[in-house]
Amino acid sequence: MKYNESNFTYLKLTTLNKYYQYLLKAECACEDFPKMTKIIARRVVDAFVRELSISYGINSNIATGQMVKMLRYNEEFSIPEEIYDYIQIIRVNGIGITLYRSREKRIDKHPIEILELIHRIFCWYLRIKETETISKFIDLSFKAPKTIEFEKNELKKIKRDIQLKNNQINNLREKIIELAMNSKSVGELNRIIIAIKQEKEELEKQESFFTEVINSHKYEIEEVRKIYEREIREVDLVKDECVENHRLLAKKESLLVRAELDKQQIRSIIDNLEEDEDIINKRKDNIEKQLEFIRLSYEKSLGLTNRYQDESETIIFTYDENLKKLLSNDKSEIISELNFEDSKFYNKITEYNKLIEDTKKKITLFKGILDDRIRHLVKYDDFYNAFLNLNGNKLRILYSMVSNWNKNNSNILSKSKEWLLNRSNEESLLDMVNKTLEEIKSLSDDQIKLSLYYKILRISGVQIKNICNRKNFIKAIDSMVQSAYITLLENKDFNYYLSKTHSIKVCYMKKVIEKLKSRYKNIKIKDELVYKIYDEIVKISFKNEVYFTESLKIDVKNEHSLKNSIKKQPFDFLSIIIEVGEEADYKFVYRIIFEILKDITVNNYNTTGEQLSLEKFLTGSFRIMLFISSNDLLNSRDLEEVIVLFVGEVLISDSIINYDKIDFDSYNRMIEVWKSKQIFYKDKLNEKNDIDNELEAIVDEKLNLESNIEALNSEEETLKQKYASYEEEFKLMVFSSEKSNVLESYEKYKEFKSKMQESKSSNNISSESSIIETWVEQASKMINESNLAQSEIKLIEEAKKSGFFERELKVFTDLQEWLKDIENDLYNNRKILREKEEEFSLMKSKAEKLSEYLDTLKEIYPDIE
Repeated sequence: MKYNESNFTYLKLTTLNKYYQYLLKAECACEDFPKMTKIIARRVVDAFVRELSISYGINSNIATGQMVKMLRYNEEFSIPEEIYDYIQIIRVNGIGITLYRSREKRIDKHPIEILELIHRIFCWYLRIKETETISKFIDLSFKAPKTIEFEKNELKKIKRDIQLKNNQINNLREKIIELAMNSKSVGELNRIIIAIKQEKEELEKQESFFTEVINSHKYEIEEVRKIYEREIREVDLVKDECVENHRLLAKKESLLVRAELDKQQIRSIIDNLEEDEDIINKRKDNIEKQLEFIRLSYEKSLGLTNRYQDESETIIFTYDENLKKLLSNDKSEIISELNFEDSKFYNKITEYNKLIEDTKKKITLFKGILDDRIRHLVKYDDFYNAFLNLNGNKLRILYSMVSNWNKNNSNILSKSKEWLLNRSNEESLLDMVNKTLEEIKSLSDDQIKLSLYYKILRISGVQIKNICNRKNFIKAIDSMVQSAYITLLENKDFNYYLSKTHSIKVCYMKKVIEKLKSRYKNIKIKDELVYKIYDEIVKISFKNEVYFTESLKIDVKNEHSLKNSIKKQPFDFLSIIIEVGEEADYKFVYRIIFEILKDITVNNYNTTGEQLSLEKFLTGSFRIMLFISSNDLLNSRDLEEVIVLFVGEVLISDSIINYDKIDFDSYNRMIEVWKSKQIFYKDKLNEKNDIDNELEAIVDEKLNLESNIEALNSEEETLKQKYASYEEEFKLMVFSSEKSNVLESYEKYKEFKSKMQESKSSNNISSESSIIETWVEQASKMINESNLAQSEIKLIEEAKKSGFFERELKVFTDLQEWLKDIENDLYNNRKILREKEEEFSLMKSKAEKLSEYLDTLKEIYPDIE
């Protein structure tokens, strides 16, 4: 950037000349007192805006900020967006703070940048209003303001140049003495000396000018120094008062935000209730009305606070005493209004918070009523209850079995009966399940249960609706039982007992007992177990005597015969208990099976060496055997029919541990897991969208860089051609310049050039010349050409070092710097392009991985969107 005495000299000839002296001070102060430059700039802009506004009939007795906005939308004279932004940037930099929640963001600028913005504003205005005057100035480009340090350096350079000119003159005078006999050469040297003296006189004028400028600059700086502390202190006091007002307003805003969040929370809870309640809906409307009142109160406080700040700033930056008095009175009224609004706001906030608490209590009571209503919607409460209360090992093993079936059903349930009963294959199956158990080790029960819920719905073909709606969830759970029951109806051995769920359990357990009977055909049980089974049969027979005597042909009164039968066929009698007994009898059957298998299968079902309990047995590996042994329940082996085995397993788990009533706690925990997954999904989706946007931006940047590189390559080639062309032009200037006569190598150049010309003029080789004469003539010509070329090089080098061709050599320097800048730009653009290509590759890879991850989440949680 070039330096200049002042960027605002043109103002002297315009109607804006009143601002020239202020801006001159601002330029002088920009390095030593940057804050003062910004303050002066703010005052000039405020005064300019006020003058312009008044000329278009805008009320002059208002704050400047309000005036700027009115002028912006004035029909007669509208300020362009760009100029409006400049004005606001200058105003904000003058005070160092924006209005609270203002759209005009605080953009800190260097004082020189602030001055350049004023320059642009004035040029825009003068081109519209004083076109003829401003057109007289050819160059209105902004240049960095002068500084004392720069002026001193310029003065030193001028003094050095003067001394250089003196040295050149002295050297030429000595040369004249040496060439005293050559009048022609002496005359040329005298002409050179006269030219150098003229250049020296011009430099001496510049020396005088810069000395005067430095003294003037020092005076201006001293003038600014006198008012600096007072001006800065006054502005800082206003700024501190504004900061405190912002803090008080921020406190209100925080309470308002809290109130908005409370309203959203209440509204979300109410909207998610399965049924409407008039009282609660009325409270919701009342909350909205009270919150609207609080919003309006806050908005009014915001407007009053910003108006107070606008008037405070206007008072500190204006020189109009009448305006200061008028706005000071208005500020007192604003303070009274603010105090009144504060009282209203805080009273209403207290009332609002009480309403929120009361509404929460009402909602809690209503949710309790709704819970009871929802419980009555459950058709199969035993299955619903059993599913929600799945936990621990029984949940994880069930999940492992379903997952392995889902991954490759040919490995498990589609195997033949012989494969299922083979011990080595059973161990293989256990390994598969244990591997899955290890994979889900870190997951919570609620996470596993949620995933299992979706797996079963997908397998059964049930329509998946939003799980957050309890009615949807209940329907989905009930549909699992219905789907399993319909599938079992196709089985000829299936019978209905009491209820659908009870029928599934009976069928399921009878099939399991059949498998046990087949596997352990010759098993002998202890007498203790025989007595227990006998007692249970007798107890059940009292309630079903006809069925035992007529259908089963069992004489329970013949104790000896019955016990012998039990000892030989224990599994047949366990099947009878399952079929005829009640829910409470199931646990008895499990305990007998446990006692029977405990000794002979302890190695298979207890690998930890701990004391094997009934609960561990029933919730451990035995469940796997139940699952695979029940395969014959199905006529078909299609994937969706695994629902039968799942429902049976869940119902059996409910028989193992009884629960008093349907509890929604487990469901609520599942919903919390789902919500956290949804938040995570949305975060990842937003991240993916952000990356997509970044990829688009990178593509645009790459195209721009490629275009820049192409343009720079073209410019570089053009400059290289210009440089080569100017080298030839410079040679011609040196060869033809009188200044070259005083250079030491000039005489040699002149001598060789003369010989070359003589050689050309005598270049008439006759046909009678001998070959030797021709060779000599040609060799002489080549030597002359070589000598002339060497002398030209030496002359050019000496001319460059002599100091006589500084102006001409500056063209070389400028071209070299220009080329260097282009080479740097090319290097930087190519480097950035490589970086952008690498960034694009990494971002694209990340986007693809996120897409895959999002697809996986949607697969696991189908209703997550």
